[in-house]
Amino acid sequence: MTRVPLPGLPYLLPNWSKRSSRIFQVNIALGRFPKRQAGEYKENLFPSIKLSRVLSRLNIQAKGLQTFFGELEAKIMDHLWQEGPCSITCVKRALSSHRAYSFNTIMTVLNRLCAKGIVRKKKRGHTTWFEPVKAKEEFLSGVANLLVRLFVGKHSPLAMPHFLDALDHLSPSDRKELRKHLLKHRV
Repeated sequence: MTRVPLPGLPYLLPNWSKRSSRIFQVNIALGRFPKRQAGEYKENLFPSIKLSRVLSRLNIQAKGLQTFFGELEAKIMDHLWQEGPCSITCVKRALSSHRAYSFNTIMTVLNRLCAKGIVRKKKRGHTTWFEPVKAKEEFLSGVANLLVRLFVGKHSPLAMPHFLDALDHLSPSDRKELRKHLLKHRV
């Protein structure tokens, strides 16, 4: 591993230690914190959604929304995408058929989803309402687009054979959809 010099960082960040410095250097070496030139910004497909926080939770073995969210986050997002704006009590009531969650648990998860930029909070009277920032299809499409750009853009020679191998596992309807997109882009 090559060491990346970090001049002045221990003085800029509170509670900085040698361990923190090593963790920071490992993260840079692994490409988790890309180095940028002054004035250079990474393209963000969803300016209001902190995708790095969504992708940090990426679980490839999970199914459905749990690929991007925790179990309770996935249930809450699924409910919000189906029902639209809901209060904490409404979400709690909808999820109580599976398991009894406390009001504070639901509130904490919804506030964390707000911090990630996936859910928007609106106050009406004494009640706080939560609604998804993006439609489900739009969110999933954006995350898929970001993942493809991430792998193809930075690691094209390594990623392409795997994409071609994945084509063998497509259903006939997915192959038909892929052909349609390839013809549309004349590839």
